[in-house]
Amino acid sequence: MNKQIEELLKYDIIEESNSEWGAPVVMCRKTTGQLRFCCDFRSLNQVSATHFFPLPRLEDVFDSIGKSKAQVFSTLDLFSGYWQCGLDPSTAHKSAFVTPSGVYQWKRRPFGIASAPASFQHMLTHVLHGLNYQMALVYVDDILVFSRNFEEHMKNLQLVFDRLLSAGLTLKPSKCEFAQKEVLYLGHRISREGVKVDQSKVEAVKSFPVPKTETQVRSFLGLCNYYRKFIKNFAYIAKPLTNFTKKEVPFEWSEKCQKSFDKLKDALCSPPVLAYPDLSKPFILTTDASGTAIGYILGQFDSEGRERVCAYNGRSLSQSETKWSISEKECLAVLEGIKNYHVYLANSHFKIYTDHQALNWLSSIKQSTGRLARWYVLLQGYDYEICFRRGSKNTNADCLSRREYPHTDNNLPEPEDSIPSIDVNQISTSEPNNSEPVEITFFFTENPPIQRPILAAIDTPTEFNITTENIGDAQKDCPDFKDMYTYLSNDTLPEEKKRADKVKHDFQQYCLLDGVLYHFFQPRSRGVKHKDRFIKQLALPRKFRNDVLASYHNLGHFGFDRTYFAMQQKYFFPGMYQAVADYIKGCDMCQRAKQPAHAKRVPLTNMPIQDTFSRWHLDIIGPFQALTKESYRYILIIVDSFSKWTEAFPVRFKSAEEISRILHREIFSRYGTCHSLVTDRGQGFASKLVAAINQIYNVKHSFSSSYHPQTNSVAERTNKTIIQCMRTLVHENQLNWPELLPGILMAFRMTPSASLEFSPFYLVFGKEMNLPLDTNLIPKPDINKNLVHHIKNVLDNLKIARTLATENLKHAQEYQKIAL
Repeated sequence: MNKQIEELLKYDIIEESNSEWGAPVVMCRKTTGQLRFCCDFRSLNQVSATHFFPLPRLEDVFDSIGKSKAQVFSTLDLFSGYWQCGLDPSTAHKSAFVTPSGVYQWKRRPFGIASAPASFQHMLTHVLHGLNYQMALVYVDDILVFSRNFEEHMKNLQLVFDRLLSAGLTLKPSKCEFAQKEVLYLGHRISREGVKVDQSKVEAVKSFPVPKTETQVRSFLGLCNYYRKFIKNFAYIAKPLTNFTKKEVPFEWSEKCQKSFDKLKDALCSPPVLAYPDLSKPFILTTDASGTAIGYILGQFDSEGRERVCAYNGRSLSQSETKWSISEKECLAVLEGIKNYHVYLANSHFKIYTDHQALNWLSSIKQSTGRLARWYVLLQGYDYEICFRRGSKNTNADCLSRREYPHTDNNLPEPEDSIPSIDVNQISTSEPNNSEPVEITFFFTENPPIQRPILAAIDTPTEFNITTENIGDAQKDCPDFKDMYTYLSNDTLPEEKKRADKVKHDFQQYCLLDGVLYHFFQPRSRGVKHKDRFIKQLALPRKFRNDVLASYHNLGHFGFDRTYFAMQQKYFFPGMYQAVADYIKGCDMCQRAKQPAHAKRVPLTNMPIQDTFSRWHLDIIGPFQALTKESYRYILIIVDSFSKWTEAFPVRFKSAEEISRILHREIFSRYGTCHSLVTDRGQGFASKLVAAINQIYNVKHSFSSSYHPQTNSVAERTNKTIIQCMRTLVHENQLNWPELLPGILMAFRMTPSASLEFSPFYLVFGKEMNLPLDTNLIPKPDINKNLVHHIKNVLDNLKIARTLATENLKHAQEYQKIAL
């Protein structure tokens, strides 16, 4: 705690105090091991006056967007928003808190003080006065900027940035999105087509599994009965299902049952059951927990006093959460609901309906220790009232807590990781972010161009709280590896027979080196004779898996094969195959940017397989957007036919001069003379100058058939992937694509292709490329102990890898012929 106090003093967020006020401090440990610094302001909030400031009405928000005919949108999020608001010196002493090292008070607005969201809304509305509803919208700390076109959008962003700058406010780049066609704002998807309800609001009902027992039918009917007054002809529609509630009716699911089930689900996900949130009216949050899942529903009462739904949600409990007490599970449902619907609940009074009466005692906990007490402290910034509702009256949330959901991983962070509070580990003089600056010129009619940074969506981690020293400790604590680690370190088997048998069965696949556990994997050999070839994989603990998944996928946003094969060369954990698949399916950037692939059946003629750097395939793609006439407009792609090692050079023109210069300076001087080049019949490639260069280096030049680019399929596939990467990483109308090429090439070279099963980097250098995260996780080998052995090992690896890659390539070619 003392260390955190020193940091808060250093950055002028708190100061020493002699105030008679004194809130206790709670240090909440996150699942990552970091600490959250929280003050228990319950006593202060009870005697504080309520600051009311009206929130924007959704109707006004949608009307202003519709009238502007907006087509380009940006969402802005302030960095540690509350800390950017100073406290009135005359009342700052009331924010004092007590620590073992003394009494301190806040100089900036802390989390947890009542009415903080309203005050923040008031402040931002004042800062953007005159721009509100014209080009920007403000909801607490979320700002939406909208415009009719990109040029107008740049001007509008400039105006908003100038206002924020003059007020001394800073943004959090990692949570901002710029110049998007569609954004999620206030729980709605806003685009040029209009405003649509976010489908995640009703996913918990739409994905409701078909009941398999009478009990499950009763549970589903409990949800339907709760809103039956809004469902026309409810009794008639539900009759095939309600028949199951009769004792003499056997459970046999029929087509009529399925139609009834589907109609009821559709009714629950449509008006009048489903209603638009009205920000001027109070919300209600209905929650419930069972032994296996939690459910929560956001709703409001209409003008006639009838409860209507704004959103449904729920999830399964992880294995560790199922072991919690019932009070902790019920409180977890409340926190998950508030976390998911924070945008609606942060600045208004709302009621929480639960059938667990013990939650009414939550506010009376005296000591700020334990999971329930910590959670209550984290919720003190919300204005809510807990209301008890008997289980028989709580059937809507009860149903969602009893349905089946996909498995929830044990690594899921506790809600306290997501509920707003103070993360002392994030204090810094400037906000570290996971994006790279891109120069964009903002055009004005009177002033000269001004260069301003806009952040590109390169989500590549640059800082990691991981070191090789804590890998072994994490493995010892990881449920997937602790039994094996203990057995290999001191020959102790688990007491449980099933676990002990698994260790005895698998231990030959593991080894313990310098306190770090590794797994050995033997890939396919395709019948190639060689000494036993194993890949040494780091046994990856659960706490580091999301970081590794993000690091490997986000570098180039490649598909499953490339991402999985790249990780497989260095890491292992149970279920890695499915984890990679799930991560890629859930990647928002890929879903928004990538287009579905359509297989095309074309006659296949395979070119002979040659050694590394013996045959290069060339092509030019473009033109791309350029800032000036002198800027780069094209990309020259050069791919080695065997290893798939790729070079890409931005060029201004598709001229013979540029192609010849790059071949001479960048290819032949670096990789030596090749046997042949393969290109199309473009004017730049079919020139006398390129022919002269080829003659000097004694290179055979082959041309693909006219109107048949498949002849140069190696380059064509690379072109497609590079364009896909650029579509994912470059936002619309941003001109930074030349700066992205080195990162895209790095991703290409480190990821294996499905046909080779080796990365280009490995086939060239005999070792795998390291990412920044790898240098922290994987211990550095000491090659000085036996340098000759190390060199021999690299050469052996190259020989084996190239032989296997050749066989894999032949196999892939034969498979493609059979598939056709």
